[in-house]
Amino acid sequence: CIVKITNLQNGENTEAVVNDYGPYTFNKFGKAIKKGRGYLPHKERIIDLSLALAKQIGFKINDGLVRVRVDYIKPLDIKKL
Repeated sequence: CIVKITNLQNGENTEAVVNDYGPYTFNKFGKAIKKGRGYLPHKERIIDLSLALAKQIGFKINDGLVRVRVDYIKPLDIKKL
């Protein structure tokens, strides 16, 4: 699908294609358990961005985890790929 990602610190946003997703499961200690191809090392993390995409919305490499809003835009039309 296509989503809009907004950096909540500065309001900058961009659209991105989600190409890998859950399901993610957490054990009783809050640690993520690998399911399929995905892995979520922090339960607060909702999306990982490429370096190029992160730079587009004002992330710096040393920021670590940054608060963002992810809005669903539309499904991905795989016939156009």
